[in-house]
Amino acid sequence: MSARHPPESHRLCHLRVRSGLLVLDFRATLAQARNFLAALDTWSPTMHATIDNDVSPDLPALPCSSLWD
Repeated sequence: MSARHPPESHRLCHLRVRSGLLVLDFRATLAQARNFLAALDTWSPTMHATIDNDVSPDLPALPCSSLWD
């Protein structure tokens, strides 16, 4: 595997978290985003998150992202 093509789980993605009117957008690796979604399902039935490929460098990184590796 070359540095030009990281593993799928290390690809950056857009993570959107919603709770009522609150909408938060972050960039994270696909693995981090999936782990966050799995945990979110157990924490709160009112919070929802989605993952997509609409990632840009100006999105903030997922806070404490290393916790989700």
